[in-house]
Amino acid sequence: MELVVPKLVNIIAVLAMVVGLAFAGWWAVGLFSVHNRKREAELPEMEAPDGIREKFTGVPAVLIIFLTFIGITMVSYVASVWLTGVSY
Repeated sequence: MELVVPKLVNIIAVLAMVVGLAFAGWWAVGLFSVHNRKREAELPEMEAPDGIREKFTGVPAVLIIFLTFIGITMVSYVASVWLTGVSY
């Protein structure tokens, strides 16, 4: 058995590029989803104890993209280990 499989190395390289592009997209979405002060003042708010006011800004798109990416990565890892028959 070879220690280096050329096709596998190429697949890993392509996956690394896709992951890099995904993180670049995640970063760009994060930059565009920043609220400015004027828009933040218009959001609904809640009065908490001790005079703390909390704005309802919702779940940031960056967090949704990140958690989706992590979920897909975990499922892909389990599927790849199962399909290749790897045992440790």
